[in-house]
Amino acid sequence: MSVIADQISRFTYFRGRVALAEILRGLGVEPGDLVAVQAFTCVAVPEAIMAIGAIPLWIDVDENSVNMSPAALKEAWRQEIKAVVIQHSFGMMADMNELEEAVAGRVPIVEDCCHTYLSSLGERQAGSFGIASFYSFEWGKPVVLGAGGAAATNDTDLAAKLATRLPGFQRPAFKKQFKLFLQFIGFSVLYRPSLYWTVKALFRRLSRAGLAVGNYNPIAPGMLSEDFNTRMSKSADRRLKHQLEKVAEESARRRTLAAIYHELFSGIETARLVAPTANSDDVMIRFPILVDDKPAFLRKAEANRIEAAEWYATPIHPLPEADWGQVSYEAGSCPNAEYMALHLVSFPMSASVTRKHVIQAASLLRQ
Repeated sequence: MSVIADQISRFTYFRGRVALAEILRGLGVEPGDLVAVQAFTCVAVPEAIMAIGAIPLWIDVDENSVNMSPAALKEAWRQEIKAVVIQHSFGMMADMNELEEAVAGRVPIVEDCCHTYLSSLGERQAGSFGIASFYSFEWGKPVVLGAGGAAATNDTDLAAKLATRLPGFQRPAFKKQFKLFLQFIGFSVLYRPSLYWTVKALFRRLSRAGLAVGNYNPIAPGMLSEDFNTRMSKSADRRLKHQLEKVAEESARRRTLAAIYHELFSGIETARLVAPTANSDDVMIRFPILVDDKPAFLRKAEANRIEAAEWYATPIHPLPEADWGQVSYEAGSCPNAEYMALHLVSFPMSASVTRKHVIQAASLLRQ
């Protein structure tokens, strides 16, 4: 296990977004400051930035990429930026060398490692480029606990600030812990690619009814979820340490599966592969491709009981365009991210996925 992975169990929180908020707070980001972050992300990221009163500054992704554009970051640079959050989307490494050059040491870099542990660029692992990194353990992540997040840092000053504040966080209420434990058991028992659409619909119904803990909170300026005062439960802490022991083995399996996807999807006219960063070794959470008609393909996948996910369905998933202003995003400001949201779908990399599932997905793409 790497040094970065060894650190993950030290600072644990109720969600990954809470870890990000604590990192930014520890770095001295204040209300009104700008935090640069890529469009084509999850709403949890701006939620964390806004939780401390800061403002997200949206940066486009590169063309045919799921990661932040160094050129767009350079062009958008403003004096008010106090930190940059760089995401390794789907476990595909961002171009950290070029992004570090764009930042030029002016502000700290925080890595969003919620989609990977052991992806690397050259000889450097995800999470080792910035001053800190954060992780998530929700559904679909490399390690699933039901909910949870963590921060990691080698910076002694930041580590001391995180350590000072963490004891003041509450543990989740028993009712919420019980719901999460049942969800974790249900996910472990029910999830497989052929049941993806059924489990997804069931989870949404239970979340709307208040019988399950959902992935997203209502978000608006000045709105603060109780998540940001909550750490992981003790039982989740114990499960995390056990599951982290399996990360290296699981990462090797995912590399093999990604190679199968690449082999079987290459040459399919209706499937355009996403370009990786040169010299990267990506341990992917899902395998992304671009299709011409995303809604039609997803309907076809559901009808054939083949798992294919829509995320990110919008530049700030799952916010519809009418709500983009709530997170300071202006329509048309990040055209590459908006294009990816219209065309990208992704396929599972979980332990239950076999070559047979990839063959089925490839056949569907050829139809």
